[in-house]
This record gives sequence, C-alpha cells and structure tokens, in this order.
Amino acid sequence: ALPPGVPSVSAPFRLPANAVICRCNTVTKRSLVAAWEAGAHDIDALATVTRATTGCGSCRDAVCGIRDWLASADPETERVAS
Repeated sequence: ALPPGVPSVSAPFRLPANAVICRCNTVTKRSLVAAWEAGAHDIDALATVTRATTGCGSCRDAVCGIRDWLASADPETERVAS
C-alpha cells in the first residue's frame, strides 16, 4: 500500500498533469512527463532532473509506474529497468 498522499498509479494516464507524485520535492506528473520528453528515461535520470524519489523515497513505486507508462506509450524509447 502507498503511504497517505501518494497517488495510485494503476492507471497513470488518468492522473491529472498537476497531480503531485513526490510530496517531499513537490514533483508533479507534468514535471515527470517533461523530464521524460527531455530524455530522462530511467529512474536515476528522472530523479536527477526532477528530484523525485530523493526525499523519503515513498514515491518510488509511483515514479516507476509513470516511467513504465511513458515507456509503453513511446515505442521509440527502449525500456530501461531500474
């Protein structure tokens, strides 16, 4: 189970762009998508660009879910496991 306040990402496409995924660093879905579009295609790169997962770490599963969703939606990008 996710901690209180961390959104479920069973269907990331349903989350609004302004949904806060990382509460420690106030990282939104929009920020993660923008980082992905700029070339941050794995968890470490997303963390470097957005700082998501670098606080308490409770959002890591949510960030992974969004990364997986973006990878599956972008056939040109190889899926990178972290």
